[in-house]
Amino acid sequence: TALNLLKLEDRQQQSGDRRVISIARWRTRKANAHLLERFSSYLGLDFNRIKSRPDFDEMCHYGAIAS
Repeated sequence: TALNLLKLEDRQQQSGDRRVISIARWRTRKANAHLLERFSSYLGLDFNRIKSRPDFDEMCHYGAIAS
């Protein structure tokens, strides 16, 4: 189920007809987003403001495999 949900999310975010997805890239992205949420919680920051930043996606892809 988790893999199918991941494939659906990947399909919704990607433009084009790409059939291969990188599970490692998605795992890194999800882990980074979770880590940013935890840090913001511990530091008392508003995570919604962090998510709305234009560079949030770049921060989540830090260390991910290029595809």
